[in-house]
Amino acid sequence: MTWIRIFWFVTFLSACVAPEPLPEPISKRIPLQADLLRGLFEGPALNVSIAEFRPGQGGLPPLRNAEARYMPVVLKRALMEAGGWGAIRVLPDDDPAAELQISGEIAKSNGVELSLRMNVVDSTGRVWLEQTYLDYTFDHGYEEPAGNIDDPFLDIYYSIANDINKVRSELIVSEVNNLIHIAKLRYARSLSPETFSQFLREDDAGRLHLTSLPARDDSMIVRSERIRDSEYGFADAVDSTYMLFYEEIARTYTDWRRYSYELVLGNETLELKTASKRSGSWAKAEAAYDTFRESKMNEDEMRKMTKAFDSEVTPTAMELEGTVIHLTGSLQARYAEWRKILKGIYEAERAVTQ
Repeated sequence: MTWIRIFWFVTFLSACVAPEPLPEPISKRIPLQADLLRGLFEGPALNVSIAEFRPGQGGLPPLRNAEARYMPVVLKRALMEAGGWGAIRVLPDDDPAAELQISGEIAKSNGVELSLRMNVVDSTGRVWLEQTYLDYTFDHGYEEPAGNIDDPFLDIYYSIANDINKVRSELIVSEVNNLIHIAKLRYARSLSPETFSQFLREDDAGRLHLTSLPARDDSMIVRSERIRDSEYGFADAVDSTYMLFYEEIARTYTDWRRYSYELVLGNETLELKTASKRSGSWAKAEAAYDTFRESKMNEDEMRKMTKAFDSEVTPTAMELEGTVIHLTGSLQARYAEWRKILKGIYEAERAVTQ
């Protein structure tokens, strides 16, 4: 039985772990060190929309999908801790009403190394940030301070938040107000391009500029803002779902990353010993197998949680002007359906008033 278990574990290491490039040698793994900077800004607070990260390549899809929903929440929490922002929401897709849109892709994640490709764009289309961040952690990163779960790669999120905050701190009040106006008109234009395109001009670089502002009491802009507020209401409900998923999966995901960390290091040791033609002890191989088994148990638990998130069919009841609308299907499907309903309501009201 022992032979079978060890053979199966070594086969797993060769088939699943070895094809991925190994991290840098330990001597070159320098973890990020970042103290979160306070968000002390001039002008009104900008709302932030964080799209679900793109899972990237490699690894098991359920695991990557779980990470893609977990990591945006960690970034949200970092921005909230810094302060200075308005509503910060995690959403399935880009937000047409975003004053600041954050997108990301998981380039690599294995418990030892985390690499994120980040893109941050404001409502004008100006790129605030387009950068790949890399962080490493060591075993003490998985220790639990004061009984709480701290993300072992928290510094990477602090670094991203600090870079975003730096750009925000350089904006003057008139620029911030401009971003808010353009975000409102971008959303209105998504509802009725023929009506609201006249207020925006796009330059050769794809940046949006205000040509003029509609009157505050313009019935169509008032209607679009009411529709946008309804979308915000649903967006808050969607964001709450991501926050709940984060809380439910935090322990399991942290455990999985700790075991993955041990597996990656075990695989490195195996590679080194193979290269030097030395064999490890059976005791070490048994310990490595136990680590692998624990990792698989946590992986299976995350698969269940992610499947529940993907296939959730619990109806969402949203009230819109005295009418209760029931939405079903996955979170992404409900979000898209709500947008479709709101646009339909806007078009119907517009047709009546014409």
